[in-house]
Amino acid sequence: MNTLAIDIGSYSIKFFEVIKERKSLKLVHFTEVIIDEVREQMGEDCTLEEIQEEILESYLEEKDAVHEGGFDGKIIFQIPNKLFTTRYLNIPVKQIKKAEQMIPFQLDEELPYSVSDLHFVPSYTKVEEGLDAALYITNLDNFDKYYQNLEQLNLVPAILSTEMSCVQSLIDSSKIGESSFCLIDLGHESTKVYFFCHKKIVSNHISPIGGKLLDENISNTYDIPSDEVSLFKHQNCFFLTENQFEDVDEEQKEFGRLIKVIFWPLVMDLKRWLLGYRISRGNNIEKFYITGGTSRITNIDNFLSQNLGLPVEILKLHDFPGMENLGLTLEQQCSFQMAEIMSFSSFAKPAPINFLSGEYASSFQDNIPLHSTVFISMRTFLFSIFIIVGFLLEWNLLMNEEKSLDRVISGALRKNKALKISKSQRRQYKKWPERTYKLLKRKEIGIKREISVLESAAAKEAISPLVRLSQILPANKKVNLQSFKSKNGSATALFKVSKKGSLKDLETLEKKLNSSTLKNKVLKINKRRQNLNLKFKFD
Repeated sequence: MNTLAIDIGSYSIKFFEVIKERKSLKLVHFTEVIIDEVREQMGEDCTLEEIQEEILESYLEEKDAVHEGGFDGKIIFQIPNKLFTTRYLNIPVKQIKKAEQMIPFQLDEELPYSVSDLHFVPSYTKVEEGLDAALYITNLDNFDKYYQNLEQLNLVPAILSTEMSCVQSLIDSSKIGESSFCLIDLGHESTKVYFFCHKKIVSNHISPIGGKLLDENISNTYDIPSDEVSLFKHQNCFFLTENQFEDVDEEQKEFGRLIKVIFWPLVMDLKRWLLGYRISRGNNIEKFYITGGTSRITNIDNFLSQNLGLPVEILKLHDFPGMENLGLTLEQQCSFQMAEIMSFSSFAKPAPINFLSGEYASSFQDNIPLHSTVFISMRTFLFSIFIIVGFLLEWNLLMNEEKSLDRVISGALRKNKALKISKSQRRQYKKWPERTYKLLKRKEIGIKREISVLESAAAKEAISPLVRLSQILPANKKVNLQSFKSKNGSATALFKVSKKGSLKDLETLEKKLNSSTLKNKVLKINKRRQNLNLKFKFD
């Protein structure tokens, strides 16, 4: 089974697909989609979340075109950082069941709100005194809204984890020699910092200093266009240590001072967090490891090492067992490191935490089927030898009826595209029909929610612009209305050419809409994706 890791960032979204062969990962496909490039197509008024959703939907649509029934594999991505927090607890028991009973009482002392309002997932480490628990905590209402949105977009992954937990899974499987070290993930909008003691994360921090801040300063100082500054940064930027200032010209000195000023708050944060670690643990760390796209800037490891007073090394994932044969260049490794880590963690033991637990657990997570074997064994044990023949006849009749019913249900699951049942889910039906039942039950709940929303919207005349649009549109089965949104007097509609249509049909529709009486209409055709975006105002 293939695994697709999706690293969702503010600068780009990276897709990294692998398959495990024996004990190593083999790279199937990888690509990066830049947020700003998609923003140019969608419009400046689109939010970051809308652009991210569009990229995810478009990529998986392409997968659908290649794989009948959708991507037949495991998808993993991270919950947004703003939705969760972490807490570290020392629990004086060694049994996990007892620890689970104690956690709510300890959390009541740690958090300013009720435990009943939380959804949390623990990760345990055995220590001499009992258990150390790292808790990944999210507000229940906020998480539920996020989860429902994923369901509506058909984007619920197999594993919804965090960067921190994926990093922990990687380190658990690594052969890093230092007992105490720090990992720094230098991202686009922020920098995440993880302190390890005996290969377990004991504290984590975040700094607002990242590659984006450097981009903005370079763009403003040297008058470089924003769409070119990232490439300029990775090709031309560099850090200078104190002794290197003597060996460069004045222009290089000026640039070295600029980049030092930008990153100095991060250096001070690292020193402060390092002091906190020494006070709480009674020892110092042995080394810093750096990763992330910003770690590609020349000489950043020496700059940090000089100012922190400790060795700094770029994390090389190809040195880790199982990741030797991915075949990425050094530049690609730096850019796709988090996606690589997520891919690796999905196979690792222990596995990363998964927020899709409890009531949010997937209907298709592996478990042991018990229904048929137990049933037959009990019936055989209870019935006497005199009714075995009768039982077998009855069983044969039921099996025939079951096969007939299975054919009807399987046909309905295959032919009814509105259900959005993937190929792998259809295969699950014959072996574990109860799972399909649970899936359809969840879809029923989702449809009822949508009906409720539509009924509510109709009461407020929120669908009147859709009615107005339907009166204008010509009857044409070759162009489909893909999506429609209305809010605060504005409406947006997306039309897409069907399999039987062509770009000419889309252009005909454009002419029709241009000649309509819609207010403040804006039309934009995307010839590559064969869709038409319409925006207009309504009373």
